[in-house]
Amino acid sequence: MRTLKVTYRAVFQQPQGPLNPMHARVPQPCPIEVFGGPAGWQAREIATAYRALYKKLGRFVSADQGKTEVAVAFERQLEPWQTWGTPPKETQARMLLPDEIRILSDGQVVWKEPEDYTHIIHAQSIPKGARVPPAACGAKVDANCFIDPRANVKPTCKACAEVWRREYQNR
Repeated sequence: MRTLKVTYRAVFQQPQGPLNPMHARVPQPCPIEVFGGPAGWQAREIATAYRALYKKLGRFVSADQGKTEVAVAFERQLEPWQTWGTPPKETQARMLLPDEIRILSDGQVVWKEPEDYTHIIHAQSIPKGARVPPAACGAKVDANCFIDPRANVKPTCKACAEVWRREYQNR
């Protein structure tokens, strides 16, 4: 597992409290990002290139506290929180899918590697002379990552699960 630097993004409407002391109506959506790391988390707007910090909200101890504080500072949340980051072997940040990452108890976000999934061995994909054959998906993983396809248990790897569903499920 590789640790990733992530941000959390959501869309809100109508700031209140310290973000709107004059109680003005602000009908347009407000995209917000909670960013940071072990040194502290902060919130900023992401609608403009300037990306102004919400200094009135201060710093947060954790990303969860930041998300809660931002939600309280707005009347409505229009879009749910999304986890964004740059996956390994990619250069552009994108929304990370829940099955690609794991959030550890200390709040760190890690990228799942092939060893973090269960796989199956498919006879047609075994090259001659292989000591540990590759998984049905083609990944080279340790032998303890494999499950027996006859056990009728779906592997957690998406590609292996598709082969299992097509070839082994309910047989």
